[in-house]
Amino acid sequence: MASSPLQRPFEVDPEKHKELFSRAYIHAVISAAGYTAEFHNANDDHSVEVMIKARGGPGPKLSPRIEAQLKATSRPVFNKSGTHLHFPLKQKNYDDLRGDNSVANILLVVVLPFAVTDWLTCSPEAVRLCHCCYWISLAGMPTTHNRTKTVVRIPRDQLFTPDALDDMMLKRARLLPL
Repeated sequence: MASSPLQRPFEVDPEKHKELFSRAYIHAVISAAGYTAEFHNANDDHSVEVMIKARGGPGPKLSPRIEAQLKATSRPVFNKSGTHLHFPLKQKNYDDLRGDNSVANILLVVVLPFAVTDWLTCSPEAVRLCHCCYWISLAGMPTTHNRTKTVVRIPRDQLFTPDALDDMMLKRARLLPL
């Protein structure tokens, strides 16, 4: 029995589905850049779901790494001018990511099409993942008095790409902030 293009043959929790796909998306970017990824179970103990590692390096810090909290949305909210993604982040995650750590912590937000069938297309010529991922470092962000969530404004030009990841790793190797 064939399934319709809008429905999968087995029941899948929509949030778990987004999480699994976003991990694959992030892993593809990390792999394309030539780094390694270590994924952790999605528990919010330390707000870290993936550790990105480089080997060697040109700066005083050898083998830099970046730790990231990973989120996904199929309903992105942009400001009126379209320059920033506004993402509501749990307060605990906000506080963990903005804290003073020896490892760089970033937030990665994968933006997915609303229809699951548009997330991925495959052909003999290409595999295409849609839409994109944005990143932001919350280091040094101010304390808020919010109890549940803080809306994080992520510049729309901060795409998580292999080139952006190279730049982040070079900064970490040189002990510079992201």
